[in-house]
Amino acid sequence: MPASEILLSGFSTIMATRKVARTTLDNWLAGLHFWHTVNGAPWKGNDMLRTVKNGVSKLVLESSKHAKHPPVTIEHMHALTKGLDLTNSFDAAVWAVACVAFWSCCCLGELIIPSSGTFDPLKHISKLSSVFSRIGATVTSASFHIPWTKTTHGAGADIIVTKISDPSDPFTALSHHISVNHNVPPDAPFFSYSTQGRGYAPMTHDWFLQRCEDIWENAGLPRLSGHAFCIGGATE
Repeated sequence: MPASEILLSGFSTIMATRKVARTTLDNWLAGLHFWHTVNGAPWKGNDMLRTVKNGVSKLVLESSKHAKHPPVTIEHMHALTKGLDLTNSFDAAVWAVACVAFWSCCCLGELIIPSSGTFDPLKHISKLSSVFSRIGATVTSASFHIPWTKTTHGAGADIIVTKISDPSDPFTALSHHISVNHNVPPDAPFFSYSTQGRGYAPMTHDWFLQRCEDIWENAGLPRLSGHAFCIGGATE
């Protein structure tokens, strides 16, 4: 240390041959720059490195780039509220997942499991998780803890669900799900739903999205990905 500009440029060139995106390379170099700063070493990345990085942008194939996800809109949420049968335990769970994911800006993977048989209590919220409600003069909310997120990993996070004046109110949706699906055992995934014969089934990613997409299609709205919920909630 310090790393020479030739070394930094060589590293960047090698990464370019591996079809690494420019943004990824920039993040890696920013980390190296920070490490130099922490250790009091001068940063040698100048004209040569800038030229190489510009070349990386041109080398990355368009097919290797991920398309941006359009967001779920409030129109999508209202279509779900109208299209779901909230007397049905499955639809009640779908409504709760959708409203919480949208308004609390959650990734679907933080709320529901990928597929049947993949439930992991270390990563997925279960019915054992306590839901704390706070009813105040001006704000009514609920909160629960999820055991895992992409950023905090095993530390998890507390999800806050605030009551709002909208048909897709997440507080009402969550409360309704808990009430309708109260027979689900405590060790089951949190957004499981009751089935015939006092049984239950866990809400999965594919079942949830398929139900949403069917309703959106009937309402003349575009089909969206699971990531679109937290993206849409962040824009409202």
